[in-house]
Amino acid sequence: PGYDNNRLANQMDTAYWAKLNTDESSPLYNKATQQKTAPGSTFKPLMAVAGLSEGIITPTSTINCNGLFGEGLVNESDYVHCHQLSGHGDLNIVGAIQNSCNVFFCTLGYRLGLDENGTFTQKRSLEMIQKYADMFKRQVDSSIWDLVHEGMRKVISVSNATIFPESWPVELSGKTGTAQEDRTRANHGLFIGFSHYESRDDIALAVRIPFGYSSMNAELVAKDILDYYYGLSDDILSGQANSNGVASVRAD
Repeated sequence: PGYDNNRLANQMDTAYWAKLNTDESSPLYNKATQQKTAPGSTFKPLMAVAGLSEGIITPTSTINCNGLFGEGLVNESDYVHCHQLSGHGDLNIVGAIQNSCNVFFCTLGYRLGLDENGTFTQKRSLEMIQKYADMFKRQVDSSIWDLVHEGMRKVISVSNATIFPESWPVELSGKTGTAQEDRTRANHGLFIGFSHYESRDDIALAVRIPFGYSSMNAELVAKDILDYYYGLSDDILSGQANSNGVASVRAD
C-alpha cells in the first residue's frame, strides 16, 4: 500500500494523515524493513547450509520422503505432512530445494538437534538453526553455496516453467514459500531470488503477499518486477492488477 508524500510535506493535510493512520492496510508501516513474519519455505536454503556445514548431509546424501515426517521420532501432534502428500521418494539436497520437500528439511532440523549420544532436544536444534541464521549474513563455504544455488536454479527451470518459460532471457534462481499465520485466513505467499541479465546489474529481491494464498502469486509479482527492471516489457505499469495466472490454491 502506498500514499502521497506530497500531501504530508510543507503544509500537512491533517485529514489525509488521519485517514492513513486508521487505514487497516497500515500504509505508513514499512513491511519490508520493519515487519517480522514467517518465512515459510524460503527458509529452506538456510537449512541446507546448516545441514551441509555440520556434515549432517553430504552433496550425495539422500533422505526418503514418504509424505509424512515424525513417525518414530517425535510426538504424533508434531507430525508434519509434505505438500506432496504421496511423498517425493529419495532426494538429495538439490532435489530437496527444487521440490521444497518438507520431510527432507524437517529431518535436517531433527538431526541438527541430536547430540553426540544420538539424543534429540528441541533446544539444540533451535540453537543450531539460529547459529546458521546469524552466519547467513557472512562467508558460507562456496561449495555449499554452489549446491544451494543449483537447487534454487532448478526451482525456476523445472517447477515453474509456466511463469518463467525457457524462452525468458533472465537467469533467475529462487525459492518459493507459503506461510500460515492464521487458520481463518489465507496463507502468505513468498518468493526470494536473485537474477542476472546482460543489460543491467544483477539484483536480489524478496516478495511477500500478506494472505496472498499461494507462492505462485508472489512469483508472478517477481516476474513483473524483473521484466520492468530489465526492460523486457512496457506493459507493467498499466494501473490495473493483472489476474492472469493468479492462484488461490496453496503451492510451496
